[in-house]
Amino acid sequence: MTKLTVHVLDMARGLSAAGMRITLSRPDRSGWSVVMATGDDGRTDGPLLEGDAFSPGTYRLVFHLADYFLAAGVPQQDPPMLACAIIEFHAAPAQSYHIPLVCTPFSYSVYRGS
Repeated sequence: MTKLTVHVLDMARGLSAAGMRITLSRPDRSGWSVVMATGDDGRTDGPLLEGDAFSPGTYRLVFHLADYFLAAGVPQQDPPMLACAIIEFHAAPAQSYHIPLVCTPFSYSVYRGS
């Protein structure tokens, strides 16, 4: 079964990023979006999409960094340098995607995990 999962790591504190808001949308489908937050382990409670709901196409993930780091009490510049990390990717047919994000208030990195 195909699915889309994420994992967020807070490198400023060396922890999984619990409570980070994530918005998933499809640029080709106006008005379509899914909003979730990460749990204690930095992952959402389940896949953002799976099965037939996760069809091939272009997807946009928005990780709300500034809100997360402000709520966590991590020092930032005022205003925060990075409001969000926006990742746009293309999903191929019949493939699953695990997208880990490693972040600080001043940087982020993303890759296709396993």
